[in-house]
Amino acid sequence: MDMTGINLSTHVPVICALAARTKTENKKFKKQSTVKYKIEWDRGNTNLYKTKLKELLAQQISIHNNQTTTDIVAITYDCLKKAEKQSIPSRIIKLNGPKIKVSPEAKRLLNLSKQKHRIWVVKGRPTGTDKSYIERKEAKYNARKILRKERAIEKENFYHQLEQQPSNKTFFKLINRNMGRENLNTPVIQHENKEISCPVEQKEVLAKYYEQLATPQISNEYDKEYLKTCQLRCNIIKELAQNNKVCSIDFSEDEILAAIKNLNSGKAGDEYGLFSEHLKLAGSEITPVLKFVFNKIIKERRTPEQFKTGIITPVCKKGKDSSLLDSYRGITVSSILGKTFEHALLNKIINKLDNRSSQQFGFSQGLSPSMAALLISEAQMNSKQMKEILYLATLDTKKAFDVVNHDILLDKLFQRDIPLDIWETIYEMYHDLTSRINWKGKYSTSFPIRQGVRQGGILSTHFYKAYIEDLLIQLEESNVGLHLGTNYSGCPTCADDILLLSNSDEDMQVMLNTVNTYSKDHQYTIHPTKSVLLKQNQTSSNSGKVTLSAWELGNREITTSDQATHLGLTRSSKK
Repeated sequence: MDMTGINLSTHVPVICALAARTKTENKKFKKQSTVKYKIEWDRGNTNLYKTKLKELLAQQISIHNNQTTTDIVAITYDCLKKAEKQSIPSRIIKLNGPKIKVSPEAKRLLNLSKQKHRIWVVKGRPTGTDKSYIERKEAKYNARKILRKERAIEKENFYHQLEQQPSNKTFFKLINRNMGRENLNTPVIQHENKEISCPVEQKEVLAKYYEQLATPQISNEYDKEYLKTCQLRCNIIKELAQNNKVCSIDFSEDEILAAIKNLNSGKAGDEYGLFSEHLKLAGSEITPVLKFVFNKIIKERRTPEQFKTGIITPVCKKGKDSSLLDSYRGITVSSILGKTFEHALLNKIINKLDNRSSQQFGFSQGLSPSMAALLISEAQMNSKQMKEILYLATLDTKKAFDVVNHDILLDKLFQRDIPLDIWETIYEMYHDLTSRINWKGKYSTSFPIRQGVRQGGILSTHFYKAYIEDLLIQLEESNVGLHLGTNYSGCPTCADDILLLSNSDEDMQVMLNTVNTYSKDHQYTIHPTKSVLLKQNQTSSNSGKVTLSAWELGNREITTSDQATHLGLTRSSKK
């Protein structure tokens, strides 16, 4: 080009080829330091808090005007927060970020170590007798030495405090220390054959996953006729409820106060920044307002918007692969006032939700999972004494709480004789629900919840038991399965953990057929591969009674194994 006639430039282009290595970009996403405040409730002025709250509520809330429950709840939140700011101290805590708590001397030595390290890097990372290398090594040694010393002193002081002044707070702090923080720093999440390492992208992937989970899926495996029948009945019940304006319950201040006391202390605040301590500290100053709001909800059968939102925090299940989406359980933190309402409402309908089956041991007054485990051990001993084979099947329900169909649930609640005004209030509670994901301190956009009962909700476990209990009743009434004496013991269950017991292989298949039919009617899936069946006490003398070599759940064979885990206990075929 430089030799052409039209090139009038005096410059001559030069091409130079150089062999060079470029440093590839290391895509590491460092956590940004996040400063948050921790409210120190123990150091607060309780009397001042109550006085300020009473004044603020009197100024802004009037039971004689036309404020909606949503407006009153929003004002109540604001008053509680303002009263707390004026009377309860708080301190800055560092939840995320690289900084650690050290003494000034340790901080000085750490900074000196970093400084010597930078000098050593600039000089080309020399070794041997080089001065920068020796100084860096010495500074690093001194910094580590003082850090180890301070950590040892802090640990000794902690155990001394645990011995001298034991409390629930220090006890659970000890448990958390021993458990570690393995799953809090998930390096990657696998999605669509890709490894997602960016926390922002991980958050969006999780939000999409939980939104899909909260949306009813159309499957040819499910029975659409049963669902249509429940939907039709729900429409009829709703029409009956709208034509019946009788209020069956009225909350008292004592009931509100009891509901507040049932809230767990020391838990995470809701998305509006309210903690259970806000209500516990307020005591009788807040109960008149909550009584008015809760009774207004039942009268109008409309739930405040704040009660319909929630924050889902994905928590990796113990022993599961943290890179897989299915390994996470979504725990929802909902409105503190909404939880208080659920506690108060539960107290009114708890007798309607009592167990009708003797096989449900989970979340039941006077019963515990350990009783179910004891019953299984008793079945093993009895079968061994009787020289009979014991067939034991553990059933794994896929995302049990997350896929509860709302129409079917509401139909079952009506069959429990829930009053129409409460039924319609619950119906409204489960419509237009929204949630968003909290992942590593970042929040996703809101998405709708069209199915499921929230894990962490006050009513959720009771509603799930009502959803599944007809299955236990069917198994019990069919008289198929294990009996201990004259007592039926064929399906000991803890919430969604169902276990089947039988001394007959054919009866076990009948029970599996019943479970499969119920799951298809109620729009949920049981994993045949993750569910396990094992045989115990099989000997040469009783092997002649065996007529089946495999068992099916639907049209798929259930996995047989030498051991199975149920309620944290491993059951082996050799025992």
